Amino acid sequence: MTEPHNDPLMHCETCGHDFIAQFTDNVFCPECALHGPAEAARLHDFKTDDPLTDKAQVRADLDSRHTDVMTTDEMTSSFEVRSFCMGLVFVTRKSDGVRGTLDFTHMPRFYFGFMPDA
Repeated sequence: MTEPHNDPLMHCETCGHDFIAQFTDNVFCPECALHGPAEAARLHDFKTDDPLTDKAQVRADLDSRHTDVMTTDEMTSSFEVRSFCMGLVFVTRKSDGVRGTLDFTHMPRFYFGFMPDA
């Protein structure tokens, strides 16, 4: 059984934002728990001037290592999302119905590395 939390300020394990937790087993902010990590990333207002979340720098780094880097909008136009699981998103490619996975960065959010299911 969960117990009331003595220090209610928690750090979300998914998005990294601080939130007020009601119980000791709350490890995700309400947005991540309700919407899942992809939608929660869009709901949060990330600061792009922070060097740790500079979108252009992260994109350039990913582009140097992968050929198929996509934003959330680009990914959802090509894939139907089935579910998320800690760094992977399970998808179906819209063009041909092939199921597989994509890797993703959390903040800022980019998707890459489509791997069809065997």
